[in-house]
Amino acid sequence: MSKEEYCKKAEELFKKKEFNEAIECLTKAIELDSNFAYAFSGRGWSYYYLKDYNKALEDFNKTLELEPNYADCFNGRGKCYYY
Repeated sequence: MSKEEYCKKAEELFKKKEFNEAIECLTKAIELDSNFAYAFSGRGWSYYYLKDYNKALEDFNKTLELEPNYADCFNGRGKCYYY
């Protein structure tokens, strides 16, 4: 599968609240392209909803390192710092 296909599958899993499975797909997408900000963001949100705020924060920070204007990750970071 391509990185885009892994992300599409992860989106479907995320909508069903199957966050661990979504993380697996997004990790595979990242293994294919370690600069794929979208996958880091999605994985960050998956970790966030699993209440693993440290891992979520790592992925949000990586997303912003790759794409400094990725606004959704500023929101995610703020939520992580809150908890």
